[in-house]
Amino acid sequence: MDKAFILTMVLFTVLFIEKVIYTVSLKEPEGKILDKFIVQLTLSSYVLTVFVAFGEYVIRPNNSYLLMTAGFMMAMGGVILRRMSIRALGPNWSMYLRDIKNQQIIKTGPYQYLRHPYYLAVSLELLGVVLLFNSRIAFILFCFVHVPLLIKRISMEKIFHNMKFVNR
Repeated sequence: MDKAFILTMVLFTVLFIEKVIYTVSLKEPEGKILDKFIVQLTLSSYVLTVFVAFGEYVIRPNNSYLLMTAGFMMAMGGVILRRMSIRALGPNWSMYLRDIKNQQIIKTGPYQYLRHPYYLAVSLELLGVVLLFNSRIAFILFCFVHVPLLIKRISMEKIFHNMKFVNR
């Protein structure tokens, strides 16, 4: 095995373990779940894209150190932005689209600059992994499966929040 492959595996493992441990450690708030299906589809597309990227790298390793470095930096930027977004959301954070009691519109942290920083963070993470593994097939999955599902989730969230917060 060459050094680039080992480095790629170490970086990917660190990113993946961090995401799983951090997300699992978060407490889901109480409230009616309005839609599980889109979350399950989006999560499935995320995992599928990661596995395809990894598989393509194993089958056809391409050690472009520039792409690997850019991918790792992008993924780490996504990790940092995701954590900042979750911290800003506080008890409003949920993996699912939920009707949370006493839910508020957040205008602090990255939410003072961006409307959907959490989704941007997840996209940066995934695109970073795609670049880290230099996977063309995973890039196509990211663009034509994951991004449309994310857009659908954002539009569903927007409709719900418009109904919930317009009358306030």
